[in-house]
Amino acid sequence: MKSLEIDDIKEILRIEIREQILQAHHIDLGTKKGSDAADKSLETIEKGDYDLRGILKDNLKSYLKQVDSKIKGRLESMSIMIEKESVGYKRLREHFIDLYLMQYEWIKEFEIKTGRSIDDFEKDFDSKFRLDLFPELSESVGLTESLMKEQQNNMTTNSDDLPYLPIAGGLLSSNIKAFFEQKIIEGESIKEIESDRVILEEFIEIIGDIDFSRVTKKEVSHYFDVQRKLPPNRKGSSKYKDLTINELMELNLSQKKTQTVQNINKRLSKLSVFGNWGVRQGLLLTNPFSQEIILE
Repeated sequence: MKSLEIDDIKEILRIEIREQILQAHHIDLGTKKGSDAADKSLETIEKGDYDLRGILKDNLKSYLKQVDSKIKGRLESMSIMIEKESVGYKRLREHFIDLYLMQYEWIKEFEIKTGRSIDDFEKDFDSKFRLDLFPELSESVGLTESLMKEQQNNMTTNSDDLPYLPIAGGLLSSNIKAFFEQKIIEGESIKEIESDRVILEEFIEIIGDIDFSRVTKKEVSHYFDVQRKLPPNRKGSSKYKDLTINELMELNLSQKKTQTVQNINKRLSKLSVFGNWGVRQGLLLTNPFSQEIILE
């Protein structure tokens, strides 16, 4: 038996996506028509979506067993080893859950007769997770293919540079959104989520909204260099809140007016949690934020 590879993940997801779309269509065809029936049907769909999110929040382990059972059947039929601790397996399982959540959106689309096709739903999943599962539906060069070409064109002899992943991680902004959606499911407080969101969005403001898989220690080092020159709580300061990062850096603030090392390290710890999540999702090879604590 062989190990789970990227092409295997793509093929399994293609099959599962098409099955879930067809199932969504069958559910719609089996629904009674008429305004009252349609309203009741939409309520049922909303309840199903709500219940699933509740299960993911309160009984995730039990639900993962069901997902694992489904994946096991797929892998065995393809003579692929079941390695639950591998990055590929964990990523595949995450995408199965993403797919089951999206199915409720598709059922609703069928129910309210938006006129969207199966191709549209396939593109929905592909555009959200940028996996290039259905390149025939896009006129552009596949994202995976373009990244692999870019990797070849940008090879350097610098051993500190990490290779690009063969599958794009997606923009930082889209991954931050997915990261916090997961935190909500896990029951983290809204107050803590919003506090962490400020830190992650500031990281984008400093290094740009680049592909997650291209964040390396170079970008992290630049982020720290900039942070050392910024005042604390700049967003809440009437003096600094309307200034851009570049404008603040041009002020050449004295050390007394810039952030403390402890403050920057606190930001690092939050970014490192995000980096660890990226590794678990298979979006990063290593966590670029780890072991970058700034010393006094």
